[in-house]
Amino acid sequence: MPFFITCNLKPFKDKILQNNIFYRVVKMDYEFRNNSLEDSVVALFSMEHQAVGRWFTEEIAKDKDKLSTILSVIEHISKDGVTEKKIIGKSITLELSYERVLVYENCIQYDNDYLLEEDMNLYDEESIASCGLEDFRDAMLSYQEFIFSL
Repeated sequence: MPFFITCNLKPFKDKILQNNIFYRVVKMDYEFRNNSLEDSVVALFSMEHQAVGRWFTEEIAKDKDKLSTILSVIEHISKDGVTEKKIIGKSITLELSYERVLVYENCIQYDNDYLLEEDMNLYDEESIASCGLEDFRDAMLSYQEFIFSL
């Protein structure tokens, strides 16, 4: 029987202004599942945060040491005010700062000189996500509880 943890995180603001860019803050829903047939875990996140779920599933999986290391980095950032930490994974990068967390696929760092026709843009909604540092820390702690319960 699979073990589930589900959580809803409420937004602290409707929008955040950072570097003259508005970021929409939405509720982050997630669920962790254990696939006992394949001995793997899956993190399912709300549509706006799918990249975060992929990061948990692909970059952390069941690695308790990596999970503890990243939680330590988060504590260091929130207590000591370290400006930013970038963790480049196999396929997904995690950028932690005091204000937010940005998760994106390594392959979407496309060149800004790439010209598209007018009214066209590249679709990357499933490849990039952001959330607040505290919300991300809470999700990490829930994931840690889930992993240690297996």
